[in-house]
Amino acid sequence: MAKKFGGLLREIREQANVSMGALARFLVVSVPYLSDVERGFRPPLVDDKIMRAATFLKTEPDALLKVAAETRGAFQLDAARASAPARQVGAMLARQWPDISESKLERIRKVLEEE
Repeated sequence: MAKKFGGLLREIREQANVSMGALARFLVVSVPYLSDVERGFRPPLVDDKIMRAATFLKTEPDALLKVAAETRGAFQLDAARASAPARQVGAMLARQWPDISESKLERIRKVLEEE
C-alpha cells in the first residue's frame, strides 16, 4: 500500500528529530490539528504549509507534495502569486494533463531539474 501523507510527514519529522509541537508552532497550527493530519484524520496540509514544513525539517518537499496530491486527487497551483506566463503554463498543463506522453513528461522534468 502506498504511503499516506500523514505517515510520511510523521516519518520525516521524526527523522529530523523535531517535535510535533515545534513543527505546529512553526506552521502556526495547533498540535491536535497536526496530530490529526499525521494520523490521517484530516486532509494533507496545503502546499504552502508543506513547503514551509519541508524547509523547517530540512528536506526536499517533492515527496510530500506528491503524496499530498495523490491523497487529494489533485495538485494545487497558486495562481494568485504566479506570473502571467506561469499561469499560462499551468493552464496548459491542466488541459493536457491526462494525455501528456511519458516522453514529454520526461522532457518537462529535465527542464525543471535544471534550476
